[in-house]
Amino acid sequence: MISITSQTGPTKGLSWPIGTERILLGRADNCDVFVPDSLASRHHCEIVSTGEDVFLNDLGSSNTTLVNGRPAKQCALRPGDEIAIGRSLFLVTTSDAQSMHGAEELRGDTTVNLAEDQSQALGDITAELVAKAYPNSVTELAILFDVSRRCSRATSTTDLLTVVFDALESYFHPTSAWIGLIQVLSGELQFYSTQSIRNGDPTTAPNEVQRKAQKALARREGLNIPVISREGEVQRLATLLAAPIDLAGQQIGCVMLRLEAANRVPSDNDLRFLVAVAQTSAPYFQSMRQMDRLRRHNESLRAVAKATTTLVGESAGMKQLRALVEKAAMSGLHVLITGETGTGKELVSHLLHEQSARASGPLVIVNCAAIPPHLFESELFGYEKGAFTGALQRRIGLIEQAHEGTLFLDEVGDLSLDNQAKLLRVIESGRFFRVGANKETKVNLRVIAATNKDIPMQVKRGEFREDLYHRLNGISIHIPPLRERPADIAALAEHFFTLYLGRAKRPVSGISKEAMEYLLEQRWPGNVRQLRNTIERAIALTRSELIQVNDVQSPSESSFGTETDPEQDEQLVPLSELERRHIKKILERCEGRVNEAAKQLGIGRSTLYSKIAEYGLSAET
Repeated sequence: MISITSQTGPTKGLSWPIGTERILLGRADNCDVFVPDSLASRHHCEIVSTGEDVFLNDLGSSNTTLVNGRPAKQCALRPGDEIAIGRSLFLVTTSDAQSMHGAEELRGDTTVNLAEDQSQALGDITAELVAKAYPNSVTELAILFDVSRRCSRATSTTDLLTVVFDALESYFHPTSAWIGLIQVLSGELQFYSTQSIRNGDPTTAPNEVQRKAQKALARREGLNIPVISREGEVQRLATLLAAPIDLAGQQIGCVMLRLEAANRVPSDNDLRFLVAVAQTSAPYFQSMRQMDRLRRHNESLRAVAKATTTLVGESAGMKQLRALVEKAAMSGLHVLITGETGTGKELVSHLLHEQSARASGPLVIVNCAAIPPHLFESELFGYEKGAFTGALQRRIGLIEQAHEGTLFLDEVGDLSLDNQAKLLRVIESGRFFRVGANKETKVNLRVIAATNKDIPMQVKRGEFREDLYHRLNGISIHIPPLRERPADIAALAEHFFTLYLGRAKRPVSGISKEAMEYLLEQRWPGNVRQLRNTIERAIALTRSELIQVNDVQSPSESSFGTETDPEQDEQLVPLSELERRHIKKILERCEGRVNEAAKQLGIGRSTLYSKIAEYGLSAET
């Protein structure tokens, strides 16, 4: 027996056998098949049988009747045909009629009447709803698989948008489609259409689309919204489908479709599938959002790094230094950089690496003064699993990390003689053993070393290996102290002002003439590092539009050199004693915090530790 079976809505699963009597379908109470759908006419259509054939006749419905997706005024029906009345779907079957019990209960109080622009919702976008938004056919499953597969290969937001639009087009054939993405900073929806993404640009969506997208996001629901447009005396029915793109409660955007009734009347299953597409794409949109944020952050850091890896100054000494760095970078020889603390030895090492043929390789920085002598071998050479207690897995050392790149050994003059011998072998042979290994590891690297000590004097005193000194000293670069190139002070001060201006707590336009004169008069024992810290501190603390003299003065300047010992009032105090007193006072003011004290003194942390040991001071003073 041929029957029609409801596929959607409250009547889902109910069947009506097609006999010799006609079957009337519609929203009126006297219809044989009651259709609780606001898009259905009161008397929408009828199904009649001639005994051999079954026919459908549309009864002049407002929104027409679709058979297998096509408008039909009158047509023959065959088993497997799909009849769409509004959002309700019926299937022509040959199975025995199912029980019609409960059909009468759908009449009366359960009738759903939706006015124009009133929506039916598909529940909160929760894990439960996402679980229900499963594919109902092989076609739907294939589309979702394709969305996931192509999204995993996407390299940009435009790629993701293209994938989702392709899926929507293949399944829904919409009149129009939009995807709105929430902007991270402003929180506003930025819409894209199939036309706009060709140029990678956003577009302006119609006001009704913007409103409904905001509604779907606010309610966190998939929405099925009938919309009637008027062209003169002619009314046209359309439907807006909305599905939020939501990941674990974090809203990313919204997918919007406009479907014309003559083309396709969406069902509950259509809305569920749209939700499934939106939720399938959500993790990829979120990942791309994070990638874009990291990319912008990386570009910002690169811009800052580029600004900070510049040898600023036009003095004769600086011009010679730039020329020497350029030549040394291309030579490929090992380099020994000397100069007082704070002159910019690490900066020069960066320039040597970036301008060399090894620029695409890593630059590994090692602070030799910060590595305890007994840990030097395991830190630089690495170790095998089980080499010693606590070696739970193999560790790649710093030397191996620098393979095909540059190894920068800062404060190389602080290495012990034993560790100097181990380092020398690596530089000479390019081979070493990880701790606990029985097989040598080969590396190809360039070594740049730096120190503020007098290495030739250390060699004479037996504190530094002469053969290592000659190995490292392939090219020697000496950075003059700032006091020997006062012509660069103003340029450096302006450079650091521009670099750190973004940290100002109030508008600051520049450095006052008096403050600049003060800076030019100073000796800068901490060199460029001290000047940089001075400008950075002044920007953060100034209360004026222009940086003033008191902003660039050291916090302890008023007391520095004025502390007197009653027993030494009439005596000249040695410079070393003044330095000891000053370091002691700064340590007390910083409550023993070495990092903060080193910053105020304008020297490196390792240098301060050396001074503390030299003068018998304590970091807990």
